[in-house]
Amino acid sequence: MLKKLQDLDSRIIYLVLLVAISLPMFNPLGLPVSVIEQTRRVYDFIEELEPGSVVVMSMDYSPGAAPEIHPQAIAITKHLFSKNMRVMFMGISQYASQFARDAIKEALTLHEAEYGVDYVDLGFKPGEEATVTAMGRNVHNTFPEDTYGTPVSQIPMMADIQDANDFAMVIAFDSGGSRHYYVGQINSLYGTPIACALNSVNVTNTMPYYASGQVLGILNGVRGAAEYEQMIGSLGTGTTNLDSISFGHLVIIFFIIIGNISYFASGRKPSKREVR
Repeated sequence: MLKKLQDLDSRIIYLVLLVAISLPMFNPLGLPVSVIEQTRRVYDFIEELEPGSVVVMSMDYSPGAAPEIHPQAIAITKHLFSKNMRVMFMGISQYASQFARDAIKEALTLHEAEYGVDYVDLGFKPGEEATVTAMGRNVHNTFPEDTYGTPVSQIPMMADIQDANDFAMVIAFDSGGSRHYYVGQINSLYGTPIACALNSVNVTNTMPYYASGQVLGILNGVRGAAEYEQMIGSLGTGTTNLDSISFGHLVIIFFIIIGNISYFASGRKPSKREVR
């Protein structure tokens, strides 16, 4: 038996791992996950906002980072719509409207919201930090039309939204560098609260902002999405992806343990070549 375990075909291990990763995708388990402080602070801040508050969703992530960040955007959009916030979607990434439309579509399956009254998509504007700076000074000059070509001056929701002083918060969904622009040009100049929703690789270099209070909270990759979905009571792809990752890790740990047990139980001693 031990000999068979040691000589187990690696293809069988890969097959078991594939099944373990795939099963939660077809039948999400919703494994419990503890909610960390950085995630909870974003949720709590939104909960405390008055209905009708203006929340800016800056959709600045790439398709490569979307598996980590897009589930966060969907979960937060659902939360904002459920709290009757006025949501302003925009971005300095060329994919902004693509991701905004999808997040809105998902949120509208659960909550009612009217375009131009409850939310608006201002689309993509090049310029990076210059665009963020200009938006802080005058939204209408920076985004004269929405993504569909409608003049912003004709959109009811935008009538009393002029500059960063009218924002209740900005959420930077970021896989590049837009969070730095919002901290420097919006939070520092106007005092507007900033939250960040990031892929995991960008969390470490954002923690100093959190520690200093310049960022009120951070969502960390797939785990952050799963945590947020749990808090709003609407499980989605964040939870599914985290289930798959967790099951995959469990299978790897299982085979490591079994491999070590079979190795030492067999009484085999490493050769000189193995020692080297």
